[in-house]
Amino acid sequence: MLAVMGDAIATYQRFAVVANPRNRRLFEEVERWIRSTDKSWPYSFINICHALSFDPDALRRGLHAWRREQLGNQARVTRFRIRTVPGMRRTLGGR
Repeated sequence: MLAVMGDAIATYQRFAVVANPRNRRLFEEVERWIRSTDKSWPYSFINICHALSFDPDALRRGLHAWRREQLGNQARVTRFRIRTVPGMRRTLGGR
């Protein structure tokens, strides 16, 4: 589940500000998955957030705020990564 979330966040950030039609489709697909409130399948955004102890609304707000900032300042891109830290299960940090 952590790998699915990590891939979704990486895809969101990689293609959030590109105009290429293929990349735009990938971004829109991951954005729909993030916005979804569907809980009927194990790998839904909500279920993965709960399994990983992430606040889905806070993660959504953070990603959308990041995108707004990037759209306003496309020269400087900060990517987030999910990593495992000894003594902790997981952490979300910037590079």
